[in-house]
Amino acid sequence: MNGYEFPGADRVVTADEPKPDFHVQAPLLSLPRLLGVASIGDIPNRTPYLQADRDLVRHWRQRLDSIPGFRVGIAWQGNPTHPQDRFRSVPLRQFVTLSQTDGVSLISLQQGPGKEQVTQQPGMMVDLILDLPNSAAVLMNLDLVITVDTALAHLAGAMAVPTWVVLPAAPDWRWLLDRDDTPWYPSLRLFRQRRLLVWDDVFSRVKGELEQRLVMLQRSPAMLALPQLLDMAAKYHRAGCKHQARRVCQRILDIDPRHADALNLLALIARRD
Repeated sequence: MNGYEFPGADRVVTADEPKPDFHVQAPLLSLPRLLGVASIGDIPNRTPYLQADRDLVRHWRQRLDSIPGFRVGIAWQGNPTHPQDRFRSVPLRQFVTLSQTDGVSLISLQQGPGKEQVTQQPGMMVDLILDLPNSAAVLMNLDLVITVDTALAHLAGAMAVPTWVVLPAAPDWRWLLDRDDTPWYPSLRLFRQRRLLVWDDVFSRVKGELEQRLVMLQRSPAMLALPQLLDMAAKYHRAGCKHQARRVCQRILDIDPRHADALNLLALIARRD
């Protein structure tokens, strides 16, 4: 699959390729019944099940390393032909307050419709032109993604990238209701509208949570237990989030430059790069 690694699939055929010979065909939405998924608790959600191309990840690491602070990728616009798009998409100006948060660097992951709004907010973010494989590689080099309900949210979830999704009061059925998590993607957190078409409150909550996240990251390393940090780094590594795992290991080494487990984990990450 061009630009991805997809364990478990012998072959991936894109929509514009000739179909190979096959014995059985099943629609995607019939798989839950065929696999015996009878309740929310049965949903298989071991992630990541998509990995970005390693060469592209290295390429974007080098390009993004010069961007300071906590790197947050954002997307604000879905496909305008979608019948519910006016409920799920937001104007870029909603992200302005996030760009004013100390220690945050915004990186635009928006492609296609909506990208023209970037010129209306000069200097607010780093703007990237990406196809889907390169988007996946960039995701692996970010600290967080904040997006509306678009394909980007599902890509980030499948890759176990920490992601916050802002949702309308009446969202797509897959996001369910009355919960801030999703059974499909453990790395996602949901921020829901309380009133239809009112986004200010949603982004106020997002900004508050982002500021709390930064406070935790900026605390003196001596205030954090090394086992807790190592466990965090290991979880990031198992999820395939190497950028985040590397950053936590560096914090451990700030406290104890000879910490064997952190050094070993960094070496393992480097070998797999």
